[in-house]
Amino acid sequence: MNRFLSAIALCSIILVNASCSVHKRAAKDKRVSVQNETVSSHPADTSYKTSVTSAIVTDTLHKVVAPVVDSEKIWEAVLGPVWQQRLAFRTFSGKAKIHYEAGENSQDFTANFRVRKDSLIWVTITAMGGMVQAARLQITPDSLQMINYLDKETTVMPITDVARLLPAAVDFQALQNLILGQPPRDGKIARAGRDGEYWTLDVADTGYMQHISYRTNDSAMVQGQIRTVKENGPMASIDYAEYEVADRKKVSTRRVINIQNGSEVYLVDIKFTSQSFDQDLDYPFVLPKNYTRKK
Repeated sequence: MNRFLSAIALCSIILVNASCSVHKRAAKDKRVSVQNETVSSHPADTSYKTSVTSAIVTDTLHKVVAPVVDSEKIWEAVLGPVWQQRLAFRTFSGKAKIHYEAGENSQDFTANFRVRKDSLIWVTITAMGGMVQAARLQITPDSLQMINYLDKETTVMPITDVARLLPAAVDFQALQNLILGQPPRDGKIARAGRDGEYWTLDVADTGYMQHISYRTNDSAMVQGQIRTVKENGPMASIDYAEYEVADRKKVSTRRVINIQNGSEVYLVDIKFTSQSFDQDLDYPFVLPKNYTRKK
């Protein structure tokens, strides 16, 4: 799996492996999805209701279903600002219930996230309804440190070496975007259009193509699809739903991620139960000296 898609699955795959000794298996024609779920917003944001359907990604990222908008002026005046909108924040704190599937394996656990913008991601994982502390991570743009409480092991490595835990290296920015519910990657608008109640954008950079959908009534992002520019590479789809207002910021509290990499498929279903921004946070992390350093 490539750098970006490894980052999407980082918390789930690393922590499941660390705390539950679960190993991924090749899928046998298994398609994981969340079907036809109707979700409502928080009372603070009651202007809409949306239907979310998540499915394994198909190679539609190069297509725009509505007629392509030809006017550069419309792109810049209407869709450019929609694409460029990002959360302005200093810190983030959130708690989420996570369901993870890979092949025949599945796990459920709770994750607590703390983020200091562009510099630090802190994650602690509990299992069995919060009764068992399983693992803790501290991730910077340069390094990853992990404490596996169940096996009494620690891991310390440069970000560039995380391929030892995952099939490829990790992209810090992509992981931060996932936690915050932001578009997966930056890039330049290549095509734009409208499909009923949704704006659709094709966005490209040197390594990836993205197909992003926003509601036209409030510019809320509802889906991001991404694939590598290189043919036959991994593909992913992220659905964003159940928007709520936290500290005057409108954020998705439900993200359903489907990843396909050849014959292997992954599902990560994230439901945030609390989110807050710009609070003073601490990030406690001490590697136990009596734990085994994992090579």
